[in-house]
Amino acid sequence: TISVSKFLKEKLEEIQLQNKSYSLRAFSLKLGISPGGLVQILSGKKKLSIDRAHEIAGKLKLSKEEKKLFLLIVEFE
Repeated sequence: TISVSKFLKEKLEEIQLQNKSYSLRAFSLKLGISPGGLVQILSGKKKLSIDRAHEIAGKLKLSKEEKKLFLLIVEFE
């Protein structure tokens, strides 16, 4: 099963493959979330609202299919 945290961790890893020095802080800035908030989301302690998930999908420039999957995961959780 895929979770919001796993999905976002995979996106972070994809970026880090391109840029080894890309940090969690940089990722949180890209997503418009505080670093602490992102850590809580990645650890499963905080849930995303569907509105926030739409914002994040846009900031990550997800494909139609990825966006659909991401939003379904958020709704399911």
